[in-house]
Amino acid sequence: MLIKAQKEITKISDDDALNNKNYIESLGFISNLYKFVNLLDSVVDSDVFFFPTFKGRYTCERMCPRDEECEMRYFKIKSAKFLEDKTIEKVLKVFKDVSEYVKFTDDILEVILKY
Repeated sequence: MLIKAQKEITKISDDDALNNKNYIESLGFISNLYKFVNLLDSVVDSDVFFFPTFKGRYTCERMCPRDEECEMRYFKIKSAKFLEDKTIEKVLKVFKDVSEYVKFTDDILEVILKY
């Protein structure tokens, strides 16, 4: 899931060269993604879709990304599992100590990991 997630969160454009540059820049923050995916795997065992949320500081300097986006601490994912009973409580419990922001909107979860 780690490689799939990294490809999905770094695909910010239709331009493959820009996406590749963003992907390479994301390697410096892979530990944040690893931490997030491991916590998520303990709660959600079904397929998830990662929205493109990583914007490398040098790759996307014109977009003026937030620090959370540049440091791969902001994640936005979609899963049908979030609509099931008790899943939200489990996710909140798992992420409460490592995140500064957690929000659910229907089947979409947004998390900002602590620095």
